[in-house]
Amino acid sequence: PTAEVSEALRLAIQPTLTDWGLKLKRVTSPSSGQPDAIPLFDYHSLTTEQLVFDDQLQNRLKRRFPGNSEIFTYLINDTRLISETGNASDNGIPYSMFSAVDFTSRFSPESAVSEQPISVLADDEVVLNEWAANDLGAKVGNTIRLTFFEPESTHGKQIERTAEFRLVDIAKLTEPIKPFQFRRNQPLVPAVFDSPPTLANDPDLTPEVPGLTDSDSIENWDLPFNTSARIRPNDDEYWNNYRTTPKGFVNLTVGRKLWGSRFGATTSFRLATSVTAAEIQSELQNIWRDEPSLMGMQLISIKRLGLAAASGTTPFDGLFLGLSTFVIVAALILVSLLFRLGLEQRADQLGLLTATGFRSGRIVRLWMGEVLLIGIAGTVLGTALGVAYAALMIWGLTTFWIDAISRPFLKLHLEPVSLIMGATSGLAISVVTIAWSVWRSRKIPARRLLNGDMNEQQLDGRSRARGKRIVAVGCVIGAVILLFSATGLGGDAQAGAFMGGGFLILIGLLLALNAWICRSAINIQRLNLDLSRLAIHNARRNPLRSTLTIGLVGVATFLIVAISSFRLRPNERATGGIDFVAETTQPIFVDLDSRQGQREVLGEEYALNENTRVYSLRVKPGQDASCNNLFQATQPRVLGVPPSWIERFNSDVATMDWAGSIATNKEQAKNPWRLLDHKPSRELTSDPVPCVIDKNTAMYSLKIYSVGALYKVKFDSGEDVTFRVVGFLNNSVLQGSLIVGETDFKRLFPAISGYRYFLIDSKGEEGVRDVVNLEERLS
Repeated sequence: PTAEVSEALRLAIQPTLTDWGLKLKRVTSPSSGQPDAIPLFDYHSLTTEQLVFDDQLQNRLKRRFPGNSEIFTYLINDTRLISETGNASDNGIPYSMFSAVDFTSRFSPESAVSEQPISVLADDEVVLNEWAANDLGAKVGNTIRLTFFEPESTHGKQIERTAEFRLVDIAKLTEPIKPFQFRRNQPLVPAVFDSPPTLANDPDLTPEVPGLTDSDSIENWDLPFNTSARIRPNDDEYWNNYRTTPKGFVNLTVGRKLWGSRFGATTSFRLATSVTAAEIQSELQNIWRDEPSLMGMQLISIKRLGLAAASGTTPFDGLFLGLSTFVIVAALILVSLLFRLGLEQRADQLGLLTATGFRSGRIVRLWMGEVLLIGIAGTVLGTALGVAYAALMIWGLTTFWIDAISRPFLKLHLEPVSLIMGATSGLAISVVTIAWSVWRSRKIPARRLLNGDMNEQQLDGRSRARGKRIVAVGCVIGAVILLFSATGLGGDAQAGAFMGGGFLILIGLLLALNAWICRSAINIQRLNLDLSRLAIHNARRNPLRSTLTIGLVGVATFLIVAISSFRLRPNERATGGIDFVAETTQPIFVDLDSRQGQREVLGEEYALNENTRVYSLRVKPGQDASCNNLFQATQPRVLGVPPSWIERFNSDVATMDWAGSIATNKEQAKNPWRLLDHKPSRELTSDPVPCVIDKNTAMYSLKIYSVGALYKVKFDSGEDVTFRVVGFLNNSVLQGSLIVGETDFKRLFPAISGYRYFLIDSKGEEGVRDVVNLEERLS
């Protein structure tokens, strides 16, 4: 559709919060048992089913709703008091929610110490609620140590970190007279208070997480680690009374620094009730209209993309036309030879017509009338056989040879105009070729024709032979120029230069050969009549026929050589020394190159051989951009290579064949993979992302013809990425994908976790056993 239609469609669509994965909830303070009591807090809580808001959406919401609070709640594994001597207390509080929030007039819990609202926190300060402070025996001025998992695990390893804060205040917390009532498949019954609750009595500061916030006990939390071993009775008592109410607060900036990740650093927005739910919905609709990708939705023109994809990748039409040109030339040579032989068998008829006064033009027309009738019959039959042959090929490609195209839904498509054009052009070319053969016979005397002799026995004069040699030299020079220029070309231009150069060499050599055969008369007396000389003399008996016959064999030889040149032998420079490539349908979150990761997913007895290396790559699913895909790839698959793969080529142990790179120093020139390894400070989304592509994929499928070029991709998931090609691989096993560094991959596609593409370097029979174990254990 046009831009106007797309805009009208976007304005017409009215998604709901559920469509965006968002939840808007009106939160009010719990009842204090007093019917006329004014709620202490009353606000809208906006959360996402992804737990954290994407940074871009978070920034947009912050601009749309200025002056409202952003909350970032995180799970703390252990909260412990640190003595003045630096020793940690024996007992700590396990598994607590802590909220990072800016204390403002909209959210400033009451201090249990001063009975005043708590002021803004510094980066090294923390506030505990009364329950947590009493449980630890902590007082203002004490040091509190928080232990937590890093927000992003590396290769499935959960790494704990600690941070120490100074306790500057204690938030007042009201204990309910009746705890929360949990009933399966029923809404949670809120706690009941007999005295006013405080701002710290707010379990909705933690977003809803299935398997955690809906559990009846901390012991039943559905987490990737065991929690029941450390749970104490008073911890479950807190859960019953306060549920997910945070036990402490830190500054929003430091909380995001400690617990933020590429997925985001905001778990909820606290919006004032002065803005109605309808107005919030309307503002979200405006964001959707302005930037649909921020809301996780995208308008896609399926038909337009389908038509673009159906235009194909590799220009098979030009390739087949180039190869078919030689086949057509060979067929015309064969037609000319066969007709010439048939004409010789009827030479006396041609001589009789000439002797009785028929002009050469009339004779040619008589013969062409006969040829035209036969040609029409042959054209009709050939067209029918051609259609049948095409249907047979399509059937073979969708059955026996399905691996060659990876698509089983090819169908034969016939257009009458194409059939008529092909049949007519084929008939016309054949008729012209035969007419040329008949026309050449007009110079033969009638006496010789009556004797059945049609041998031309024509010897070139000196000037004519010189002209042929000059043209032959020109053809060879043109071919050399084309072939040398082909080294700097790519894609269609390179293929055209190759075919054009081969055609010019063939024409030049045939002209030179014909000039040599047709040279001046032979001195019979000085002729050494051995077998080779007799063969040469026989070739000169009919120079044209000899040249055409040699040309027929030459064309066939050139085709065989040209096709064979595309056949490659596998070698380590194409694979980087890798023996196996593995793909999984579901991501794997452990490091298969480590013993711990292997034991976790394979078991101790199936651990891989110690010499086996596994390089785990992240995958952004997309279209195959190799020649196996008949359709045009608009969103190629993206692979994120780990640092270990880049380091593999720093030594001479493994090498890959590169067709070019933008390396600027010796280290990069030796290992162009290092162009993908840059410092993490490079965070600007607008900067082009360095990527490596196989040269064939780049030139034939993606139409990228030089390193340093920019390639823009608009992904359906909303990412609009500009890649810069920093290197071309030469005939590698990694064809069909864009290859970026893991750091860039995580920045571009934060929602994708785990690894789904594996390069395995194994040795001998043990390596085969490792692959079998991987397939069986991970099935």
